[in-house]
Amino acid sequence: MKKFKDIITSLIHFISVDIWRIPLEELPKHKSFFYRQLRIIVLAFRGFSEDKVQVRASALTYYTLLSIVPVLAMIFGIAKGFGLEARVTQELMNNFQGQKEVLNWAIDFANRMLEITKGGFIAGFGLVLLFWAVIKVLSNIESAFNNIWQINKSRSFFRKFSDYIAILLIAPVLMFLSGSVTVFIMSRFGNAGQGNPVMGYLGPVFISIIRFAPYFMMWLLFMMIYLIMPNTKVKFGAALLAGIVAGTLFQIVQWGYVHFQVGVSRYNAIYGSFAALPLFMIWLQVSWLIVLFGAELSFAYQNVRHYEFEADTENISIAIYKKVLVLIATVIVKRFARGENPMTSYEISEMLKLPIRLVRRALNELLDAGVLVETVTDNSREQGYLPAMDIHKITVQYVLDQWENRGSHHIQIPDMQLIKDVVETVKKFENDARRSDGNKLLMDL
Repeated sequence: MKKFKDIITSLIHFISVDIWRIPLEELPKHKSFFYRQLRIIVLAFRGFSEDKVQVRASALTYYTLLSIVPVLAMIFGIAKGFGLEARVTQELMNNFQGQKEVLNWAIDFANRMLEITKGGFIAGFGLVLLFWAVIKVLSNIESAFNNIWQINKSRSFFRKFSDYIAILLIAPVLMFLSGSVTVFIMSRFGNAGQGNPVMGYLGPVFISIIRFAPYFMMWLLFMMIYLIMPNTKVKFGAALLAGIVAGTLFQIVQWGYVHFQVGVSRYNAIYGSFAALPLFMIWLQVSWLIVLFGAELSFAYQNVRHYEFEADTENISIAIYKKVLVLIATVIVKRFARGENPMTSYEISEMLKLPIRLVRRALNELLDAGVLVETVTDNSREQGYLPAMDIHKITVQYVLDQWENRGSHHIQIPDMQLIKDVVETVKKFENDARRSDGNKLLMDL
């Protein structure tokens, strides 16, 4: 028993610490590939726990329930403009077969909301409220994604408006295609197979492939979400992998929910006609867990190479962390002095071989301290960093002083001689450090 326990302990230590200490570039390709995939999986599940994904999924379930009617009203309003209202209704029913009762209620309320927003002052107010509700729920989704990607700044209002409207336009189209493509192509192949021996043999193969069209469309929808929602640049490969995994899990859960509705009879006995609501809430919760796990997976895939030795930096000492702060500030100041473009957090992490999480933590604290400011780069979704003041005044001690003096100074200190002596000694020490020959300008380092 003790031996088994030791094996489990060693395995946990390897996954949490040792695996991040292995320099992959020194390993053979097949081993390097294997360890990289293992790191991605470990990082995704670790992020799932550390980022409190279950709590955020619960919050998004609540926001979804509050906003489902305004969002559907917006989708139906757009669909009416293209003459696709009936088709969108049918596709919603096809894609959410286990929630038809809830959907019928929501669609009925959405149509009433559209009727209210047709004319007059009240209608204008209703339209504004409709847009606000849609933007609010999508903002909460973006906030959850930004938290996973460790982005503290959300989109501007105008970017939210344009990006979110794009999602609301594209999502119904993909839902429409997921149901229509299969029917259209299968009918074409069915006709082509008649009297054509080649198509007669190949037809079943193509039909088997075409039956996966709804999965392809769902993968595409999830991939689009992972590309657009975080307020940062997400690489196509990371979004594609996450889209395939999350889209497949979503389809499996949907299939299981429809065919194996565990406890339906029990819920009917307790809730009566409201039995659909708790089941719908459970389905929403699981769906958001899948969506957010996909976001964790896309982050892990894109950033895994920045996490070597990351476990050793979680409990980094203050002494080492101060050096990291000065190092990052120095890199940014020197780049500014050379007239080069501002660096992003990814570029700093890559250049200094530091974990991305440590770099972003340091950058955020330097921003709070007033040492750095953010600026827009060529890619509007990536923030660059610049010195916040004249670089001829930014010294080593200035950076440390600004960082140490963050926060409130309003604290009542007892009138004791010992405390006065300590305060005066520390002040003298700090002044000596400022006058020291080692307190150089960062641009001269």
